[in-house]
Amino acid sequence: VENAEALECSAPAEEVKTAKNRLEKHADDAKMNELRRERDAKIAEEKAKAKKDPFTCHKELATTEEEREALRKELERDRLEMAAELAHRGPTQASKASDLKFGAHEADTSCFKKGGG
Repeated sequence: VENAEALECSAPAEEVKTAKNRLEKHADDAKMNELRRERDAKIAEEKAKAKKDPFTCHKELATTEEEREALRKELERDRLEMAAELAHRGPTQASKASDLKFGAHEADTSCFKKGGG
């Protein structure tokens, strides 16, 4: 029953609390379901983009075809510069250390012979 200043209810206070709690839980569940649906839609959209364009995981690197082509050219230039630098170093700086054997490689087994050693 509604009057001018307050809402009156003839039900016990415990029933009102229970009804309020159930209503809040239902509203929270509906909100969470909506947020999950939005998240799943975004994930599906990103997966579809990733299938179409392999650069989508690197959005900051290449967003347009011109930027992708510029990135490819820059990578090729860097590769050529590295190859030229390695060729310029010569064999002494480009060589790798050989595996040097250090320590005893054959055991002295004279102590195992009969008759001393």
